[in-house]
Amino acid sequence: MPKNLQQQRSVLERRRTMHWFHWLIVLLSLLVTVGAWYIAQQQYLTKNSLKFEREVSKIKSLITERMQKYEDALSGAVAFIQTRNKKLDHQVWQRYTSILDIKKKYPGINGIGVILHIDRQRRDAFLREEQQKRKDFRIHPTHKKDRECLPIVFIEPVDSNRQAIGLDMAHEDNRYSSAMKAIESGKPKITAPIVLVQDAYKTPGFLFYVPYYNKGKNATVQERKDNIIGMVYAAFVVKNLMLGVLAKEHRYVTIRISDGETVLYDEHSMSKEQVFLQNESSLVLYGRKWNFDIRSNKIFHREAASDKPIFILIAGIIIDTILLTLFISLSKAHSRALSYGDALHHNLSKKQQQLQQANNELIEFNYQLSHNLIAPLKTINGYVYLAQCDVEDGNFNTATIYFSKIKSQADKLKLLTGNLSEISFVDSLKLKMEEINISQLMSEMENNLSDLCDTYDVEITTISNTHTTFYSDLRCIKQILRSLITNSIKFSDKNNTNKFVHVIFEIDAKNICIKVKDNGVGIPEKYRNKIFRMFSRANQASDGYGLGTYMAKKCVNLLDGTIHFTCKNAQTIFVVTIPRKELG
Repeated sequence: MPKNLQQQRSVLERRRTMHWFHWLIVLLSLLVTVGAWYIAQQQYLTKNSLKFEREVSKIKSLITERMQKYEDALSGAVAFIQTRNKKLDHQVWQRYTSILDIKKKYPGINGIGVILHIDRQRRDAFLREEQQKRKDFRIHPTHKKDRECLPIVFIEPVDSNRQAIGLDMAHEDNRYSSAMKAIESGKPKITAPIVLVQDAYKTPGFLFYVPYYNKGKNATVQERKDNIIGMVYAAFVVKNLMLGVLAKEHRYVTIRISDGETVLYDEHSMSKEQVFLQNESSLVLYGRKWNFDIRSNKIFHREAASDKPIFILIAGIIIDTILLTLFISLSKAHSRALSYGDALHHNLSKKQQQLQQANNELIEFNYQLSHNLIAPLKTINGYVYLAQCDVEDGNFNTATIYFSKIKSQADKLKLLTGNLSEISFVDSLKLKMEEINISQLMSEMENNLSDLCDTYDVEITTISNTHTTFYSDLRCIKQILRSLITNSIKFSDKNNTNKFVHVIFEIDAKNICIKVKDNGVGIPEKYRNKIFRMFSRANQASDGYGLGTYMAKKCVNLLDGTIHFTCKNAQTIFVVTIPRKELG
């Protein structure tokens, strides 16, 4: 083996032994990508968790503040009653509540009224007194329980709460026990869940009591029981309370509230949304323990969503895939060069020339590949950094522009890697002769290229002589036609209103001749002598990589054929001639 050939082989062998380092680079790059994605994902989850916890705290704070505001309203009413020297009547209570402006200032209150504490023995006398003022007043419902009487004597607004006038709190254990707790403690209390008599929908509600007493010492339970006059109370339907406290359109969460086994309010049953974040906690309010089940809703996740983690992952994977494709392509190219070197040992004079050609192609391949890969990669890397900055700053409109540019660069790399795969496919192809139907072949070609034809407004026409079939390698024929027809479409003349590509099959006893004819822009004179070279383009403004005619010629060579072209009168014709063969 000549010395220069041995040196070339030695260089290629050394390059081959470096492939482990290429795999290490890909692996490290992938680890960095996954690590960056994981960190960004954890930051995203932590940020959303904190935001959700703030929402939970906000909900409970709003309810607490609202109940305190209701307490202030009831306590104010107690102060008003106790400062009057005259006995309270319906007209005075109506004027006072109109000043409160309940509907506007205290949304959620179904009604606000006064309950009097009447000894059992005084019940009938009290009823006669009230009926002298209001003939239709009655205490209801009747019951046999040996308890003091706690009727509602006034309530506003009257129209929506008329059924509650005269209702005796002592008739039902829940209402009565909460009232007594308020009286005995001297503190505001709310009842366990009840259904208000004035609520036509029978939804859960509760009563809010604030007791008031005769002036004097009321320090002990017994003193408070002895001096009790009555209570100012408010009736609530929980559904209305939630509308007043927490308008749903302003929230990022859905709520379920329960008191013991009773569900007071439930938005979850009306929602089919998947649960991402959930908080279960409780709140003690005026003697009752309310349990909260709070969940994030679609609005929360739409506003909290971030494409940053997945964007980092996808961008990293794209770059890793490109690097892997590059290394595999280089490895295959080196292996082919080594195979060429082994063949030279048997036929030095002929194979040395082939090796030199392959080596030149390899050098050109590595140079062009590096140039066409590194430039888009650098561009992608720059856009990734700019997009990341804009995403972090909340400039999503600008980030979207960079995403589009990244996609454009990635599409170019996808086209290049696809072409490289086709080169590897052609190099490793083993011929398989089979019968090819011209009509079916061209129908498939037209379908595959229909979008490209529509883009450039070009029509493909098939012309053949009496032969409808021939024998050859279908994969090679498809590659030849796809490369030549695609070039004809892309280099069509945009100023021509009747653009065409004619595919002509001429078959005789010896040869199969395939012509691809177009009326495009033609091939400039300075590019004609290198049109079949790797990475050679007839028009530098095109968006391809100059591999189409190179792959077509490689396939033609595999079939022991020839390919040439002519440019004349604004028409370009590529002519492929391959020997005709039969099966067997």
